[in-house]
Amino acid sequence: MHRHLKSFLDELLFYSGQFALFYIVMRMSENGLGFLLETDHLLLLIALIVQSAWLAIQGHRLWVRLLGTFLVPVIYSLSEISEGLSYLFNAAHMGFWIYALLTALLQLHIMHLKEQGKNQQLTELALVAMTISIFLFLYFYFDVTKEGVPEAELTIFGIFTYLPEFLDDRTHLYIIFGGLVLALILGLGRMEITRLKDRLNLLFGLYVDDRIRDRILSGQAAQAEKAELCVLFADIRNFTGLTETHEAEQITRMLNEYFEFWDSAVRKNGGVIDKFIGDAVMMIFGLRQKEFACEAAVRTARELLETWPDFQAKLREQGLPIPERFGCGCHFGRVIIGNVGSLARRSYTVIGDDVNLAARLESACKTHQQSLIISDRVYQQLTLETQEVFQSLGPIPVKGKKQSIEAWALMP
Repeated sequence: MHRHLKSFLDELLFYSGQFALFYIVMRMSENGLGFLLETDHLLLLIALIVQSAWLAIQGHRLWVRLLGTFLVPVIYSLSEISEGLSYLFNAAHMGFWIYALLTALLQLHIMHLKEQGKNQQLTELALVAMTISIFLFLYFYFDVTKEGVPEAELTIFGIFTYLPEFLDDRTHLYIIFGGLVLALILGLGRMEITRLKDRLNLLFGLYVDDRIRDRILSGQAAQAEKAELCVLFADIRNFTGLTETHEAEQITRMLNEYFEFWDSAVRKNGGVIDKFIGDAVMMIFGLRQKEFACEAAVRTARELLETWPDFQAKLREQGLPIPERFGCGCHFGRVIIGNVGSLARRSYTVIGDDVNLAARLESACKTHQQSLIISDRVYQQLTLETQEVFQSLGPIPVKGKKQSIEAWALMP
């Protein structure tokens, strides 16, 4: 609730609604609450609330951002068209459209920078400067109208003929100077916040997957939840033997290459690396989209099994230890997602009996001399084409289970 309210206020005050908000406030300072008794003005207020709420919830989508930013200008122009076309081209009406366009362009630029992982600090400064400029422009506009100039005559260009007279008043100069100072202070503050946020995302992203990082930072990780996910475990065979015959630095470098080997494939197939456990990797699929989660997990394992000789050659070129092979276990089931640990140290992870079963299937690869073993629940969710590359192992015993588990192995 708090997060949605903050997003709504950001849209209203900073990202898309500031022109309409300032316009309504200045109108009410002149006419009081009676301003809202007029249908077109009440409609403007409702449109502003709807636009801010819509963009706060769906504004991360490109088409919503483009259309939503212009909701208020369109509604207000349609409601005021009865005043005549000349009225629609006055400075205030044109300001709605011009600032909506500038806001949309800046927001789209920010979205592009986020996708590219680039710095957004200068764009944030531009947003602050634009917000202050909206206030100064509307202050100038309403000051001119107080002199009795008809609003229909105040076109976007004609209004600036009154600028010299406006600047002759020292009070106006103080307000402009204060606005510029405020813009600088707020802009530098937002730049620093953006810099720290980017730094946090970068460092946090090195230790957890981006999607898990976003869940934690957004507060979604505060409470545990149940979900059906596909869990994939992978483990290097005879790893202990490698550690006994090679230096610790070489083992560490090899493991980092091995984990990067998995990470690129998991990301490509829409999965998430939950954690590294020694030389093992625990992955989950279906965190965002449950459909085809099993297919994605199996595809990941098969891709890495096929490219394993190339990876071994890469290690050989670097003079690093070369594992002979690895084994994988895969199971689909109901898990618990949430924070686990002490008050001082926690881990956002998945737990449950079905997670343990995936690990047991990986261990069964050693007993059955297989590279990939999946449960029947995974097998039943695969496409017919993928099912054809697996052979039944029948019911196999697994540690911690009284009953045997129907399992399938990838054919050589």
